[in-house]
Amino acid sequence: MDRPRFRAFTLVELLVVILVICLLIALLMPALGSARDMVMQTQCANNLNRLWQAICVCRDERAADAKPDFVVPQWTGALLAYLENQSSIYICPAADAVLQGGAGAGSSGGGSYDSGFSGSGNTGASQPSLSDMAELETVSPGPYVCLLDAGPWIIKFSDEQYQDARSKGLLNNDASADFIRGKYDCTYKPGANPHVYWLCYEDQGGDDDYKDVMIQVTEESDGTIHLRISCGWTSHTNILISKTDGHKLLDLLPNTDGLQWTFRTADNGGVVVTPWDGTPGSGGSSAGSVGSAATNYGMNDSRLKSAATNAPARLTTSPGRIALLDYPIHVADSTDNWSHPSVDLDGDGIPDFARHGRGPERKINVLFTDGSVQAMRPEDIDPQLPSTELKYWLP
Repeated sequence: MDRPRFRAFTLVELLVVILVICLLIALLMPALGSARDMVMQTQCANNLNRLWQAICVCRDERAADAKPDFVVPQWTGALLAYLENQSSIYICPAADAVLQGGAGAGSSGGGSYDSGFSGSGNTGASQPSLSDMAELETVSPGPYVCLLDAGPWIIKFSDEQYQDARSKGLLNNDASADFIRGKYDCTYKPGANPHVYWLCYEDQGGDDDYKDVMIQVTEESDGTIHLRISCGWTSHTNILISKTDGHKLLDLLPNTDGLQWTFRTADNGGVVVTPWDGTPGSGGSSAGSVGSAATNYGMNDSRLKSAATNAPARLTTSPGRIALLDYPIHVADSTDNWSHPSVDLDGDGIPDFARHGRGPERKINVLFTDGSVQAMRPEDIDPQLPSTELKYWLP
């Protein structure tokens, strides 16, 4: 009896099958990508809903105890206890990386939402980072607040990068040093000692030279942080403020060099600021408490156009206003420029923190003061537009 003969696939037939499979994958990928985007957008909206619940409970408890509402710059620390210390709620799942923020216990540090601004915060996760303790505020014009880590207004350099940039004629008062991001690779690269780095601040004067305040940060293993501060010429008034209650810690006067201070936390949780003699391992009490978490969201700072501009910033209670939104820094205000190259790296006219969706249809998740969350187009809530600022941002 003859045995059955089996015909094998030819090479052409095998290639055709592979081609069909590839075509099917190509057809399915956009749909799968869109589904993934929708899931992340929904998770982000859930985070904002949880944050709104925490805001309401926090406010109710403070009112019952006759305490003032929390101030905006410390919102991440103020709300954490009402989230059962689940700091993951502060992170938008659609973000490329962790935004500016202090390093919480068990984390690897702060940093920014985009690798172009990447920072590492404190390299010892069990110790508070500088951004947990203090913030840099431009008082006049302003006020506006910047977290002490890599971000749109701060370039983080290793000591080697800083010295190299200076040797190339940058980070000084000369006009030729303006617009440093277009002249030098400003991506942070850890040096031989990652516990020593520079934070170079641009106080939004328009020249983008990032020499207005330059801080060399040295982190000790015991949590002590030493600062050497140099300030270039600027017509603006800059100060360091407490992260917890907004009170002034240091004046940062223009054209000063060699200021040396030590920051650390006291046993009671307060921020200690004392003069430093420049000796490694040496250090020196003031009030306040430390507590924050990295976040991909910014809270609306409604202080800026109020009658008392020096009053502590508190979240507006006016209906229909923005409370929180996807943002590159943890404090959002109506003077921020959303078209600045530092927040639109690809130059497509859409800020990079519009992270939900794809292409020109990207949107921003926004939590409003009525507790609702909506996905908004950037141009519909851009505070640079007077009508939009009045409708969504100002009290």
